[in-house]
Order: sequence, then structure tokens, then C-alpha cells
Amino acid sequence: MLGDPESARILVVDDEPNIVKTLVLILRNFGYQAEGVDTARAAREHVQDRSPQVLLIDMHLPDGDGVELAEYLTRKVPGAHAFILTGDLGAIGKETRFEMLAKPVHPEVLLSRIRQTLAAPVPQIPKAA
Repeated sequence: MLGDPESARILVVDDEPNIVKTLVLILRNFGYQAEGVDTARAAREHVQDRSPQVLLIDMHLPDGDGVELAEYLTRKVPGAHAFILTGDLGAIGKETRFEMLAKPVHPEVLLSRIRQTLAAPVPQIPKAA
């Protein structure tokens, strides 16, 4: 089942090591298969041989824009859901197809959003006739 934590893979992308370590630790403590990387490049490499279902991406990375990275990663991993983490509260209302979460994100809020996301049906792409 997709919502089952033991089968859910999550990738955390943030250039702040303490944020990566903390989020990965919290997620693993709740049974998720969480991994973390610190650059957009490392995230792109990560999805070459792994398919995370949830992506937690910092908006401002040293080597790229978090929203652009989310666009790339969700194209590479169809069905993956991306959250953009940002300390820039002005960015929260900006137009994007990704849900933005304010940093620091409270663990209960994050876990609730992940659970809801994993429980939602994945949209199916219609097959060509």
C-alpha cells in the first residue's frame, strides 16, 4: 500500500546539513525510507536509480532553484509529490503547482501532509488508443 510508511520512499533536498539530518531522522523514526542530499545535482543523480514518492525540496539551493528542481524530479519520477520548503514567507503565496511549507516546518505538520499525500490516489495518465 502506498500510504504504508515502510514502503514510502522520501528524498530530502536541503543545503543545510542540520535540516537534512533532522528531517531524515524524524521520517525514519516514523518508519519512512528517508534519504537526504544537499544539492540539486545530487538530487538529480539520486533519482537515476531510485524513485522517491515524496520530495522535500528547499526553495533556495546553492546550485539551483527548488521549484525548477521539483519540476525536473517529478518529470523523472512520475507520481512523485514534491513539497517546497522555504524560509521566505513571501514565497508561500506564489503561484506554483507544488505545496509550499514554511521553514522550520513542525514535524506534526510535515508528517500529516506526507500521510495525506501518500493516501491520495495517484492520477493515472490515459493510454493512447
